[in-house]
Amino acid sequence: MSYLQKLRSPIFIIIIFVVAVFGSSLMGDLARVVSAGALGAITIALLVFKHKFWAGLAAIAIFGIFYFWIFVSLRPAAIAAGCHDGKIASNPKMSQTATEFLFRSGGAAAVVSTDEAEDFGWGDKLEVCFDVKQIQSAGSFKNYLLARYGTDFELKNPTIDLTAAGTGFVRNFYDWVDGLNERLSRIFIGNDAVLAKGLILGGSQGFSSEIKTKLKLTGTSHIVAVSGYNISIITVILFNAFRKAFSRRGAIIAVFLLLIIFVPMTGFTASVIRAAIMGLSYVFAKMLGRRGAVLNSLFVAALLMILLNPYVIYDLSFQLSFAATFGLVLVLGPLERIFKNELVVIMLSTLVAQLFTLPLSIANFGIVSIVAPLTNVLILPIVPVTMGLVSLALVGSYVSLSLGILIGGFAQILLRYIILIIKFFGGLHFAALSYKANWLVALMMYFVVGIVAVLLRRILARFSRKVF
Repeated sequence: MSYLQKLRSPIFIIIIFVVAVFGSSLMGDLARVVSAGALGAITIALLVFKHKFWAGLAAIAIFGIFYFWIFVSLRPAAIAAGCHDGKIASNPKMSQTATEFLFRSGGAAAVVSTDEAEDFGWGDKLEVCFDVKQIQSAGSFKNYLLARYGTDFELKNPTIDLTAAGTGFVRNFYDWVDGLNERLSRIFIGNDAVLAKGLILGGSQGFSSEIKTKLKLTGTSHIVAVSGYNISIITVILFNAFRKAFSRRGAIIAVFLLLIIFVPMTGFTASVIRAAIMGLSYVFAKMLGRRGAVLNSLFVAALLMILLNPYVIYDLSFQLSFAATFGLVLVLGPLERIFKNELVVIMLSTLVAQLFTLPLSIANFGIVSIVAPLTNVLILPIVPVTMGLVSLALVGSYVSLSLGILIGGFAQILLRYIILIIKFFGGLHFAALSYKANWLVALMMYFVVGIVAVLLRRILARFSRKVF
């Protein structure tokens, strides 16, 4: 493929749009006008000299600048101090000591956070009263709030009165998900229950601060974050299983429906949405009888997510998920052709994912896990079996709670093994290194990582051709 052909690829065009959106997010209104005007002049000049391709790229950049600007202008307004009637417009994020949800009142919205575990749900009608002292400064959480809720206007501990319970399909769906959580708590106990919920529904709420810290130190937080690994299990393993049991068309429909259900079940996290879009691309490729282009699917997933909410660029889970997947897409194919041992591939894949997320990790957390490759080798091979047994226990509990507990007993052995590995390796004094870097250092590291990745891909591809 020639240099110009590479520039004409959909991936490069998507990159131009994303860079323009990101640049627009850093600008004020005047800077956006000046930038768009300058690019417009460049576009006209390129058309005059008949450079249509480059003019097209400049036009895409202009579109990216204005797209973010339009999105910002459509953001809901902040709510004025006082009392307001409205409804909950998100599935409340609850822990034992706090609750967080999006509250909408007319065309205005606010993120409400409390220091109590409130029993609220989607669509509940509320009266919310607050004064200016309860308006919370988003600070470092601004981008998180914008990416998750579309607003950074936050209220801390306002007075809340429930006026009517939510109804409808969405509310019933989330009540059903809450029922799954409660049922898992009846089948499993303690940390086993928290891990079981994390594997199936995502989240680490309920774990002690010690376990949460050790998840980070061992590089295993992704197993309870419902990451791309969980989605790949659903997509690939279930697709092959359904295809043998039914037909290819039946398997495609079944996996498609499962992914559509799974995304809202796990709270619309960026990593799940990205993986689900790629999973759906895999399914459609199978439907058309074509081999899915994984790299194209990754960038299309990123484009769709940014179109839905440009602030997702600042979502750390989106950044980590995209970086890890990009690294694996680049080198995993040659690795699998060279190394036939699954455990070796898992260890090397973990190293690749860790390499590509390293700059983000040290810029945000200041932690570099040393034991991650080994802990992932010891844990990841049994995750599909554990997820399967937990799911079977959950389904069995609807027939009889005793049956669910019986099946759960087998899952509990694996759950306790996973927790044991996390506790042991997370307790080692050399489990991780602490190093906090600024964003300039992180960008320089990504430049080096990019060069290493390209060289590694070429070496692996050449070696795999010689071997096979």
